Amino acid sequence: MNKFFAMVLALVLALTPTAFAESIDLTGTWVLEKVFMGDIESSPSLFGLSITLELKDDGSFVLFGYTREMAADVNGTWAMEDNICVLTNQKNGSVINSSFSAEDSKLVIPNELFTMVLAREDDVENTSPAPLPSTVAAESEAAFFGTWRMYASSFNGIYSPLPDIETNETLILDSGTCIMIIGGVNESILNTRFKDGGLSLYNYEYSYDVATPGTLWLMEDGTLSLPTEYGYTYYFSKVE
Repeated sequence: MNKFFAMVLALVLALTPTAFAESIDLTGTWVLEKVFMGDIESSPSLFGLSITLELKDDGSFVLFGYTREMAADVNGTWAMEDNICVLTNQKNGSVINSSFSAEDSKLVIPNELFTMVLAREDDVENTSPAPLPSTVAAESEAAFFGTWRMYASSFNGIYSPLPDIETNETLILDSGTCIMIIGGVNESILNTRFKDGGLSLYNYEYSYDVATPGTLWLMEDGTLSLPTEYGYTYYFSKVE
């Protein structure tokens, strides 16, 4: 999938000091809400990127993050030092560099290439329509043929619709093959196999024993869903 955002996650998990006002209570669970590249705001779900940070009142923290290509977790301790919240990686002693925006109660993790904004878990709106369409078993591989564009994703019950733009991830499906286009530029060619009403996607660098990144399913409303092993589900509508 997206190599760039796999690198993003690796940089974040490498960790680096965190500036906050000393009186602010930061304990609780924070989740990645937005990603900025310059002035351009994007949904993390567009890139399959997820970060959850739990700051515990006993001074410990757990950070879990993943992209569609990798997953990792960091454990350590956090403490206020001279108005700086320092998160120390238990494994290698490195730290995260982040700031707190008092105006909108967000954690901001800057970097030379990108900025990530985390919000308290309770403040992230669940926009999931209820209920989502059910999956159905397709009669043949031909039911998947065509061009499909991602329009939404869900994770842990949180449904995130995406703006309808041409740079959303696109799948071009034909007999035995899937061309995956990301950002309108990057292309990956995958093999496909129709089995039990679903269309499994395989990276040709790996064996056919494990579907990577997963299996596409036809939905009752004519769209496609792609559940992944990391808990994300991506939704695609057909491009006419």
